Amino acid sequence: MTIDDFYTTVYPVQDPCLKEKIISCTKVKKYKKHDCISRQDETDMQINFLKSGIGIAYEIQSSGKTICLSLFDKPGDIVVGGLGPNDVYSPVTIEMQTDGEMFSIDLDDMKQLQEEYPEIMYFYNRILMIEYEKQWQVKNMLYMDAADDRYDWFMAHYPDTVDRLNHKLIASFLRMSPVTFSRIRNRRIEEPS
Repeated sequence: MTIDDFYTTVYPVQDPCLKEKIISCTKVKKYKKHDCISRQDETDMQINFLKSGIGIAYEIQSSGKTICLSLFDKPGDIVVGGLGPNDVYSPVTIEMQTDGEMFSIDLDDMKQLQEEYPEIMYFYNRILMIEYEKQWQVKNMLYMDAADDRYDWFMAHYPDTVDRLNHKLIASFLRMSPVTFSRIRNRRIEEPS
């Protein structure tokens, strides 16, 4: 997928002049497995969109335990630690779990575009709403569903990811122990179709 394809199909930008400017501000960045996109407690100064690969957002608790909060595995997924003002620190660390690429826009470039094209706020608001909806679905699943249902939800939303991501991270994302995850997975594999 090219940057032009991205702004035509994934996040369509209608105004041809704005599209040309936003394309010129967008960089393609390559990442290796375990590369850090942003770190917890650092200022995140860019908006990233997944082009390829798998990434996670996680936090490290005071006990040292890593909690996986989000997964990114689909082209166009928003990969950002925080979408607040410049003085807001990212509450999470974002790390690639496979080699991959991102479309990246610096927040300073977005601010400049906003001055010239107020309609960029529609683009930015759409990003916020998509991320809000994704996070709402995840939180709803985590708080309302039993472990078996959370596993089924994961398989429905991330069917190609389960074999490409460490199961301990998936279990953390689903708020269950790795043993519970393994038990449910084995039971599902053994069930007749």
